[in-house]
Amino acid sequence: MGRLLSQLFERLDYTRENGLYLIDSDKELILKNFPYRISRILADVIKPYAIFNIDNSAVIEEHISPINNPIILFYDNPSESEFSIIAKHSFNLSRAPIVIISNHKKNSIDIFHGFDFSKSSGNDWLSQINIDDNLLSARNLRTGKGWSVIYEEYFKRSKTVDYHLLSNITDARRILVAKEKDFPEGNLPPEVANRLIGRLIFIRYLIDRNVSFSDYSPLAINEESFDEIKEEKERRRSVLNSILLDHEEAYKLFDYISRKFKGDLFPLITKEGNTKIFEKNIVSSENLNVIYHLLIVLTFLLETKSEVIQFNHHYLISMILRLFLLN
Repeated sequence: MGRLLSQLFERLDYTRENGLYLIDSDKELILKNFPYRISRILADVIKPYAIFNIDNSAVIEEHISPINNPIILFYDNPSESEFSIIAKHSFNLSRAPIVIISNHKKNSIDIFHGFDFSKSSGNDWLSQINIDDNLLSARNLRTGKGWSVIYEEYFKRSKTVDYHLLSNITDARRILVAKEKDFPEGNLPPEVANRLIGRLIFIRYLIDRNVSFSDYSPLAINEESFDEIKEEKERRRSVLNSILLDHEEAYKLFDYISRKFKGDLFPLITKEGNTKIFEKNIVSSENLNVIYHLLIVLTFLLETKSEVIQFNHHYLISMILRLFLLN
């Protein structure tokens, strides 16, 4: 174990029994104890030196079973190439508000804001924050005091477009899954609402990246207008919005996307036992109308002229997609 991080873990009282995982030795436990998506990203993609996910139990046996607690990522003296991709990995994980990195050469430990990027010298990087590391002690995290102070100082006031985007997505999902009588906009199973939102954001992302839907004419790129990329992109966004107002046409588009990606992303047909469940028969026009209004809001927010917003755009979309892929 790296000396600097070892000393930090001891000072903060981080142990295997209360939520500390070392990637090299605890990979199997991570795969066992964390949700599938989170565990695979941690163990097979971003591979930090260690992670900490505080327990909420007074009696601990082995590792805790993680719930919706934030994860702290630790990197031990990363190389320049490793260092350069930490920001992207942290943002894509979407569960790590704090990233801690040891630097052997400087004999230092630096703490970073895992959800906030700065733009410096053309590089994507996380913003460094100056906090008393005692706030991150196991005791202070368990009682909530540590996160409360850190949130007030560094997270509460940073209601960026990222925040508003996620807030609107969360609100749309709440409407879709609301279980109320005579409420056609809601009453969707959570997994269906997740797929519906994720699929539409994915389609919007493809349009923003100028991907042509060559076999689906309403959203295919008009080659005669390709020199006017901005105008053509706006046209296709508008077409996508109008498609959502037509249930039959919307599912023609969804079927095209499903076939294009071989059904691996946001499947339209699932199974319960031996019974096939067709999403088209569950989702109503009123449900699609909720998504229509969500896309109108996203269009407004994503077209903001702020450099920070445009800088974070692709990281943001990537994170949102991961939030709504089924675990």
